Amino acid sequence: MRREELALAGGRGDARFAHRFAGGPPPRPPRHGWARARHEWREFGKAVIAWAVSCSLLLAAIVIVGDPDRTQALTDWLLRLTLVLGIWSLWPITYTLWPAKPNRGGRSTSRPAWRHDAG
Repeated sequence: MRREELALAGGRGDARFAHRFAGGPPPRPPRHGWARARHEWREFGKAVIAWAVSCSLLLAAIVIVGDPDRTQALTDWLLRLTLVLGIWSLWPITYTLWPAKPNRGGRSTSRPAWRHDAG
């Protein structure tokens, strides 16, 4: 795939390729505004897919074993995974309701001041 084709694919692939194989800077998520909220929802969507696959496999194992006493630990994992997904949902919800705004200096409020690159 040519560089122009990667750029047309949203630009993310091009930045990731440049970082991985050409020594470019790592791609960074948006720091504020609705772009950050979209990023958080996209990441949450990936978590939902992982949750669905994991729960499906656990449920399949529970059905195959068929003994509730022997599958109690698997059932407990279903609850843990759901709890983690529920906690994860707080991030995109908060970025949607209260999007981070850039400071006067153009820096985001989502990162501590000591984490910003000095330069």
